[in-house]
Amino acid sequence: MKISVVTTMYRSASYIKEFYERTLEALGDDFEEREIVIVNDGSPDNSHEVVQELMQDNDDIVLVELSRNYGHHNAAMEGIRQATGDLIFYSDCDLEEPPELVSTFHKEWLKDQSYDLLYGVQEERTGGFFRRLGGSLFYKVINFLSAAEIPHNVSMTRFMTRKFVDDLLKYDERNFYIDGIFALTGYKQKALIVPKIYKGDTTYNLGRKLNLAIEGLLSQSDRLLLAVFFSGLLISLVSALFVLYLFYQKLIHAITIDGWTGLMVSVWFLGGVIILSIGIVGLYVGKIFIETKKRPHVIVKNRISKK
Repeated sequence: MKISVVTTMYRSASYIKEFYERTLEALGDDFEEREIVIVNDGSPDNSHEVVQELMQDNDDIVLVELSRNYGHHNAAMEGIRQATGDLIFYSDCDLEEPPELVSTFHKEWLKDQSYDLLYGVQEERTGGFFRRLGGSLFYKVINFLSAAEIPHNVSMTRFMTRKFVDDLLKYDERNFYIDGIFALTGYKQKALIVPKIYKGDTTYNLGRKLNLAIEGLLSQSDRLLLAVFFSGLLISLVSALFVLYLFYQKLIHAITIDGWTGLMVSVWFLGGVIILSIGIVGLYVGKIFIETKKRPHVIVKNRISKK
């Protein structure tokens, strides 16, 4: 049985060698065949040179070079697409989660091979208060909108069967949220608690995190559009009732209600709702625009392997 270990590189020169060596040690003699698929996601450092040095003495490395930086999730999916093993293990190479998990996940899968996906979850989200609060709110919102539940604090570490991967790759979306795609694929899945070290520095800055959150919310469901519709309907009904109330006060009690403050607040409120609604619709239209172009997910510049 062959295993493919997949990872991606972006500013990973200081991690990739240790990741590779620890992965090999963890695999041991458990597999007759193995390959380590490393995707270079347009890394601006010397990660590429480090891997090529490793390849001089090791013939189990497959280096996939993308033509530019396409983003973490696109690179991860391309690595999974390039993997040829009967079992596929994905983990980031930044060592925040130990590479030895490949052995842990394999042993757990051997106990019950009816599972097609084992995935890692953090027992407790790492980082500061606002990081943990933001993550908790994100999962609550996205699961409210999504058709398939996404586990809280899920990690990128996954152990997959060939059957699961083949069906996972049938999702040909240009705009996707990788955790959502894994959830939508279905099959029998199991969560394992994994340790995670938060180093404090990450290539995921605030802008990237916000973009990822928006991508997740929009790609998983169209329920935001329904929320816009029902919000507009509710505001219209409340406004109509308020107009009837004003007519009642004027005609029955001869009371005229004035006040520019209330009027301006109402105008600003309705204006904000309208702009927000147009913005949400615009985001969906933008996603449709990208999907209809049928652009490639990534462009593979080189695939380097000794085999």
